[in-house]
Amino acid sequence: MIRMTKTVNFLNQRRFAKTITILLPLLVVLTTTFLVSPVRGEAVVATIPIGTGLPNPIASGIDVDASSNMIFVADSAKNVVVMIDGYTNRVVATSQTLGNSYTYGLAVNPQTNKIFVTDASIYCCDTSRTVTVLDETTLTQIARVILPSSPAQIAVNSVTNRVYVEEYRVPAVDVMDGSTYSIVARLPVSCAAGTDASRCNSAGIAVNHVTNKIYAAFTSPTTTSGYTTIFVIDGSTNTVTANVTYADWLLAAPPAPFGLTIDSATNMLYAVSGQDVQLQAKNSDSVHVIDASTNSIVISVLLGNSTIGIGVDEATDRIYAGGLTPSTVFVIDGATNTLAATVPHVPTLGVAVNSATSLIYASGHGHNVTVIAGPSPSTHATRTILTCDPGSVAVNQAAQCTATVTDTSSTPTTPTGTVSFTTNSSGTFTPSSSCTLNPASSSASSCTLSYSPDLGSDGTHRITGTYSADSTHFATRGSFNLAVTKRSTSNSVSCAGHSAKFTCTASIADTSLGLPLTPTGTVPWTSSSTSKKSAFVPPSCTLNGTGPTASCTVSYANPGKSMTVTITATYSGDAGHFGSTGSTTLTT
Repeated sequence: MIRMTKTVNFLNQRRFAKTITILLPLLVVLTTTFLVSPVRGEAVVATIPIGTGLPNPIASGIDVDASSNMIFVADSAKNVVVMIDGYTNRVVATSQTLGNSYTYGLAVNPQTNKIFVTDASIYCCDTSRTVTVLDETTLTQIARVILPSSPAQIAVNSVTNRVYVEEYRVPAVDVMDGSTYSIVARLPVSCAAGTDASRCNSAGIAVNHVTNKIYAAFTSPTTTSGYTTIFVIDGSTNTVTANVTYADWLLAAPPAPFGLTIDSATNMLYAVSGQDVQLQAKNSDSVHVIDASTNSIVISVLLGNSTIGIGVDEATDRIYAGGLTPSTVFVIDGATNTLAATVPHVPTLGVAVNSATSLIYASGHGHNVTVIAGPSPSTHATRTILTCDPGSVAVNQAAQCTATVTDTSSTPTTPTGTVSFTTNSSGTFTPSSSCTLNPASSSASSCTLSYSPDLGSDGTHRITGTYSADSTHFATRGSFNLAVTKRSTSNSVSCAGHSAKFTCTASIADTSLGLPLTPTGTVPWTSSSTSKKSAFVPPSCTLNGTGPTASCTVSYANPGKSMTVTITATYSGDAGHFGSTGSTTLTT
């Protein structure tokens, strides 16, 4: 049961003057940049091929991790997620095939490095009901979440680690815990009164990280036109608290529209008109500007053409709305709510914006993602590069990890502030987990600390350094994959005695650099003797020692005729050490 505390209907309301409310400082981490020449007006600067596939593939859901400057695209034709490096504008990785239908909606949580992708049955039946969770770094699958109905659009609140999913054919919003992947709430909704309830479909979802409000659009037709309703969800209570309705039917499906975006700095919500539906409805061909503090439509900016996808650059207060017919991206000035520019020949379904670089990424029909450069932001973009020396260490061996932060703008200055370090494994940063930047040049600063992997943590440690920003520089982060191995050992075997009775000792020494660990475990013994009476007592011994060396002793007997034998002690290693083998010869 949904608690409705407020309903606002604006089907035929007069337009109001825009009022902008600054609620809280922007919490979104904005970082790293692709180096381009400054552009005054919007212009296409790159077209990125995302591969080959069906004759008319769809690059649909798209999102940016500004911290890593990576762009992620849901390729619906091939049911994969594509990773694009924002520095080089090249595809650097592609996931395995996902789901049963079409990868469609996509959202990234830059705080947890996870990607959430819907497997949508928007073209046919309610056959797929899953959200796939991917590791952002490797695009490997972490989990699959089953929903009550087929999902389409998806959004993440990176502050609360909550994921919000619109069900496409059943009007509802599912709330997922981003850590456990459990569904913590399901919020059914209803489209506008007088519309066809059986055709109430998903039309876009957006999250304001500052206010913890979620905005979910659903759309439905009448006999001659249609309406779209935006439901306001309180993220702290998982309840619908208000709604806003406007007279556009967004069901230009397939494909379903990515119809909402919000500027968290100004708390202004922007909604598209959707594609015109032939023989049934002519939409407003506008972008609706909604004051999210009052849930009121401030103005509808007439574009003259329909739009499906929309995104906002919070650094420059520019809004980007595009469609498939015509293939034009419309640029709206958020300060004046007027059309500022158009970028032709960009077929658009989804829009993602990196506010640190003012680069806009448009996905749509075709094999490409189009990159548009917007006005340069006043705050300088940066890039953080993290290196560790040596690049491969043993457990308990320190690596010196250096973060270098570079101002990548056209008029660079020296970044100041601190860099915080984290690891995805187990280890210790010394003297602390953060360091203060020192100038390295007129455009770069750096700082260094030590990292020592813990016992039992051999593998790859992803070390991440996050620059905290200053008054004139955006935050950014960089990572380094540190190879960590067990520690090496040597095995020295000696035997003392005479005739057929000997005492044999194996000494196991830690030989790696760094702080040594005392080897532990057992050492089995073997002999090259073919005599059935040849024997060790006991057949293996348990190491004992302190510091870098441990040893143990056995008795060896080889009665019978005189012969030369080889005595071998085999150490299999422990949680922190590789094994080793030692031998000696003796005459019995």
